[in-house]
Formats: sequence, structure tokens, C-alpha cells
Amino acid sequence: MKRAIVAVLSTVLLLSLIPNYNSFADKPDNVGNPEPISIEKLLEPKSIKMADGRVLEKRVHIFPNDNAAKPDGKGGPPDGKGGGNKGSACYSEISKGAKWKSSIGESYIIDDSNSGLASGVALAGIESSISSWESEITSGTSVFGSGSEGILDPVAIANAQTPSGTNEIVFAPLSSSGTIAVTITWGYFSGPPGAREIVEWDQIYNTYWNWGNAGPTNENELGDTNVMDFENIAVHEVGHATGLDHSGDCVEETMYAYAQNGETKKRTLNTGDIAGINSLY
Repeated sequence: MKRAIVAVLSTVLLLSLIPNYNSFADKPDNVGNPEPISIEKLLEPKSIKMADGRVLEKRVHIFPNDNAAKPDGKGGPPDGKGGGNKGSACYSEISKGAKWKSSIGESYIIDDSNSGLASGVALAGIESSISSWESEITSGTSVFGSGSEGILDPVAIANAQTPSGTNEIVFAPLSSSGTIAVTITWGYFSGPPGAREIVEWDQIYNTYWNWGNAGPTNENELGDTNVMDFENIAVHEVGHATGLDHSGDCVEETMYAYAQNGETKKRTLNTGDIAGINSLY
């Protein structure tokens, strides 16, 4: 009898040591307690020489938090006076001529297990951000296709040595709390401008920040300063996905390189942003 009990207990113990693979199915390794993604590693240059001689490159666009840059929520230097609307000169391309050339809008997928926003809210925010850009393209070009939800691995996206073939959006901790978000663009950024193009974009939103809806859209006011307004940041990041870089000293543009909690003004494109998207498409 004792031997039978021991045998049963041994069997139970062995079974308890066997992983339940169904519980891990389709889930990335870092779900639950992810390690911060290294900004330094993200910035490591990546380039691949293709069979046709062209060079495929990775460009990384860091969007930092800087309260000194926008103390009044209006943009401008640290004196708090805002300013800097220089009209159509206020835009910069990632690389002259580099844009999406597919006749079919680029689809994308957003992580439905993110710890930033509920998936439906995040997807709606990206869709609205895309509309902000596409509604200003006078040629009527649709750059983006439809969005969907799924389970993604932020670490795999950050460490990718080559494009995955899918435009992916995730929320994950980044090693710098001063970084709000990152957009990675893969493309051909050298050679004749007419031969340059973007082939993939991915985005990482830093879970250090409390993502949500900061409220008022009046650019002369900050909304809820405890919230990083998702759409305010997403419109900027989508701008990178179209082929635009930061707007330099033009602080009133959506593509200005700094933002802060409570800011909502980047939801609405400025003249330089509009000129930039139309220069590409």
C-alpha cells in the first residue's frame, strides 16, 4: 500500500514539472515581467546589401520627453513664449524621396496584450492618427491600409536584424524613461532619390508613461498632466512611418521632436507637416 502511494505521489510530482504548453501558446517570452528594451541597442546601425546592389537600412526615430521644450503646452523655447511657425519650410524627410511606393495601403498590426492601453482604444487611436495625415494629402493617396490586433513580441521587434514583413505596434518598457516612443523605419535611403523607398515601420510606446486621453485639444492649454495623450504621440509617430523626420526648430509642428504629459496639440497637423506629407505623396 505504501509503495502504491509513493508511486502515485511520484507520478503527480513528475507531471507537475512538465510545462503546460497551451498556457504559453503564441505568447512572447517577455510577457508578464518584461526587461526594458535597450535604447542603445536599438540605435545600433543595421544595413544589408541586397542582391541588386541596393542597401537596406534601419532608421530609428527617438521621441523624447522634454518639459523645458514645451512648458506652456504651446511649443517653443524654455522662455515659455512658444513660436516658430516658418510655414512650408518646416519639415524634413527621413531621406529625400524615401516613401511608400506600394499601390496597396500598408496594413499594420497592434499588440492586443499590451500594458499601455486597451487594444481597441489603441487601434482606434492609430486609425485616427493615420486619418490626420491622409486627409491632408491633396493627391488622394492612401499610404496605409487596415489595422488588426494580435500578440506580438516587443523584444523580437527591437532586436530584429532584418524586416519582418509586417508593420507592428507594441507597448513595452524602454531603458530610458525620458523616451516616450520609438519608430523604426526600414528602407532604401541611399542612391538616387527616385529609387529610395520605405519597406517597413514598427513602433514601440514606452510603458513608463501613463497612456490615455489627456482631454482638451486647445493648443494653448495642457490637458491632464498625469496622462501622456496617446493620439498626440501617435500622430507624430505615424508621421515617421510616412517618411517624415523631425521638424528641427519649428516647434509648432506635429513633427517637432519633443512632447510632454498633458499635451494634445500634435493631434492637429501644422503647415509644415502638411507641406511635408504633400512633398512625399
